[in-house]
Amino acid sequence: MGSAARTPLGAALGLLIALAVIVGGGYAVYLVALTCAFVIVMLTAGWPDLLELPTPRSTRLVMVLTGIAGLVVALSTSVANAAAGIALVMVFAVFASFLQQMLRPERSQLTESLTGTVTGAILAALSAGWVEAVHASAGIGLIVTAASALVATSFVLALPLPGVAAVPSAIFAGTLVPAFTSYFLLPSEHPLLIGAGVGSVIACLSVAITYLLSTVFRAREARAVLTNACAPVAVTGFVVFLAVRMIPL
Repeated sequence: MGSAARTPLGAALGLLIALAVIVGGGYAVYLVALTCAFVIVMLTAGWPDLLELPTPRSTRLVMVLTGIAGLVVALSTSVANAAAGIALVMVFAVFASFLQQMLRPERSQLTESLTGTVTGAILAALSAGWVEAVHASAGIGLIVTAASALVATSFVLALPLPGVAAVPSAIFAGTLVPAFTSYFLLPSEHPLLIGAGVGSVIACLSVAITYLLSTVFRAREARAVLTNACAPVAVTGFVVFLAVRMIPL
């Protein structure tokens, strides 16, 4: 893995989310939303450059609007309506991406621009899953467990290790650390199993996304590095939301 992926930003953001949930009290949801807003900004800043999209400004606009819409929906809807709210934001992301292409004065690289914008907008929206998860008070321990998996995986990926060692080490750390964390936080009969299961999913996703984006030609540019570090954080938000909704505690 090249140096493009070796930044501790993902680990720092995961740690910040965990601290916000632990010490934030009644303001935890707003602190997490603020962290997610930062993730959206960093993701948006480098995404068009990373994929060399022809209309970077309008792509950033679509991504920011979708990400903000996701946070607003997450803050304003109940847990019961969270899935419908996320689905609505995804529809908005696709619609806004098509509208952007229709309004372009020049239509070169149409397929690349459309798919890149849709993907970026959906990534921005997925970060709202962290906020949705905080609404479920029973899922606080699970959120911290998931955040610890993100921290461990991102930290190992930031180390100067060769790929043959970095991949298994990151997955192992991303599975072991949340298993240990869940033992103290989850009110379940099988906390280690839940922590290891959630952690392994997050670790595998984080490694796959990091390696996929780090192989892009422009991945070594400064803003692209930030985008690469924030993308796993955004995707993990949706995984946490699903875990809180589906795992009985």
